[in-house]
Amino acid sequence: MYSCTKGISFSSRMFPSLFVVILGLCYCSEENSESSLGIPRLYGPSEALVKTIAEFNCELLTYPDGEPVLLQLFKAGNRDNFLAEYTSLDGEIAAFPMIIKLHYEGNLECVARLRNNSNVEPTVSNIHHLRVVEPVRDARIEVLSGRVEFFEGETLELRCKVSAGNHVSYKWLLNDQLVSHSHVHGEILVINRTTSKDSGSYMCVATNIFNKTKVFNSSSTEIITVKDMVSHPDISFTVSKEDSHSYSAMVTCQSTKGTPPITFSIYMTELVASTITQERNAKFKVPLVLGEHLGWLQCQARNADQTAYSAWIRLEVEPVRGAWIEVLSGRVEFFEGETLELRCKVSAGNHVSYKWLLNDQLVTHSHVHGEFLVINRTTSKDSGSYMCVATNIFNKTKVFNSSSTEIITVKDMVSRPDISFTVSKEDSLNYSAMVTCQSTKGTPPITFSICNMTELVASTITQERNAKFKVPLVLGEHLGWLQCQARNADQTAYSAWIRLEVVPVSGPVMIHYDYDFGENYAVTIVRFYCKAAEGSLPRYQWFLNKTLLHDRGSFYYVDHQPPEQSILVLSVSRSSAGTYHCEVSDSFDNTTAINSKRWYLDKEELNRLPVLVVVVVFGCFTALLLVVTICCWVGVVFRRRRYGGKSLVALEMDRMVDAGEPDLKDFTDDADVVKTASDVEFDQASEASVDEWPQIEEEKTTIEDEPAEEP
Repeated sequence: MYSCTKGISFSSRMFPSLFVVILGLCYCSEENSESSLGIPRLYGPSEALVKTIAEFNCELLTYPDGEPVLLQLFKAGNRDNFLAEYTSLDGEIAAFPMIIKLHYEGNLECVARLRNNSNVEPTVSNIHHLRVVEPVRDARIEVLSGRVEFFEGETLELRCKVSAGNHVSYKWLLNDQLVSHSHVHGEILVINRTTSKDSGSYMCVATNIFNKTKVFNSSSTEIITVKDMVSHPDISFTVSKEDSHSYSAMVTCQSTKGTPPITFSIYMTELVASTITQERNAKFKVPLVLGEHLGWLQCQARNADQTAYSAWIRLEVEPVRGAWIEVLSGRVEFFEGETLELRCKVSAGNHVSYKWLLNDQLVTHSHVHGEFLVINRTTSKDSGSYMCVATNIFNKTKVFNSSSTEIITVKDMVSRPDISFTVSKEDSLNYSAMVTCQSTKGTPPITFSICNMTELVASTITQERNAKFKVPLVLGEHLGWLQCQARNADQTAYSAWIRLEVVPVSGPVMIHYDYDFGENYAVTIVRFYCKAAEGSLPRYQWFLNKTLLHDRGSFYYVDHQPPEQSILVLSVSRSSAGTYHCEVSDSFDNTTAINSKRWYLDKEELNRLPVLVVVVVFGCFTALLLVVTICCWVGVVFRRRRYGGKSLVALEMDRMVDAGEPDLKDFTDDADVVKTASDVEFDQASEASVDEWPQIEEEKTTIEDEPAEEP
């Protein structure tokens, strides 16, 4: 046997030696292949809970013959300490049951080696990653910024700590609402420049998840109070009378924001008074002499390391006088949509309050800002006499005031005009169109103009909201399109376009009717409709027996719907009986009128059955009776021929004799049955004739008209 590690020397007999070497290499290769190891495959759970038992398997696909194999489980990168081992004797799969510990997390690998042969190199499996989950528990909030109660502007920093758990995600809530994501950094919450809105109950929720379904969480809460810094106070005073000669000023210091307790102080070059209060305001009494300047007052408010100061006010009371209104918007007369701004100025006086009135009514509070009055997007409703009243008060009873007035006129923009025209007859051959332009809104003077498609036709300036223009007209010809324009400011309003064409009335004049039924199928309402074949401006007139009917009467009313039609509605009664017709003429020229045909209307005639209907109905009834009679006669003849002239009773008696002793009771019952059947047949025939009457009644409503007269 040749060794694989044995050296080969070259001599002059090169080729025989080379042959021997090749044989040795082949033998060594065969020997190594018998003792080499395959690559093991490691598999098992990728996620496990700490302190639970999990099993991993290592499978070696290629085993040497008769050689025990040692399989060991390691953390990748650390071969000094194995986690588990298994000796495979017959090629079985290695099983590594383990109690999971936190430090097992990471990449695992399986190493295979021959237990009794160190000359064979060990082989290493694939990397298998294990995630070890420890359930989270015992969360608590740690205040890293130090205090749970502090003033706004400081930084709040909280940390959510857990006594156990890994792979933890954190969620922060303030008063059960999620905290903005920008403040959260894992288990740390940081809010810079806090305000009182950041006060409340903070909750941290620590969560981890095993196997994507099982959730472990723990939470903790902490109350944080962020106190408001006191705002700059306002200072004011009122005057009260102590006795007949002395007065005092009640000075009020008030802050709109700040968490009590607050220290308020007032100064006049030096401290005058100070107090600590649980409110956001404080009052101080200071001696006062009317008409004298006693100095300047300032208020200071403090509830932290910083003090807020009010403005300085003059401790002097002077009655108001000499008020006047200044028009800041410039003009006292302008069009709607612009802004009105007024200011009430006084020549003397302090501690003044202002009141604005329009036409002796208080102006809406939203428009008043102290001595200023501002109205945006004015309308004509904002026109009138404005008054400002400047007032100051002593001793809560004695009132000094001064007032001024100013007349403001807000003009309406002209609205979109309507355009229409009527026709006037100049002589037998000439006509004119009287075109009317009218706006429902707009402050005069207004410039009205009419235009056709190409040029201006006419224009005028008027103090009214309408204007009229005369335009030549030719009947039956289309003279183009007209539009009206109205202007009283920088903007022009336009009407719709109308067609300047007048078609004279021409025939025929058609008339038709319909009606409504009342009880018992009687006609109660009749409507006549009248329409001319052509005509742009028709005038409709209705006549009863050549008497003109006006718009409304005791039994009728007229509904004109020009130019389409006119409707005459009649209540059918004895008063409405007569002959009706319609007459149509041009509204601007009544020399030619066209009549419709005439219709006679009578209540009895409307509800009377026509002779033809009566003849048809009774003829049908007679024919039916004749057919029934013939059928009965044929039946009798047939029975006589078949039974030899015996009656039905005799036939029945013969049948009963043949069968045995006759039962008189049965005979009586059968006779009743025959009688009842006959009655039923008679009743059904009667009902059929009665059912035909509604059709007859309906046909009675046909209107019979007289022959139409020629127009």
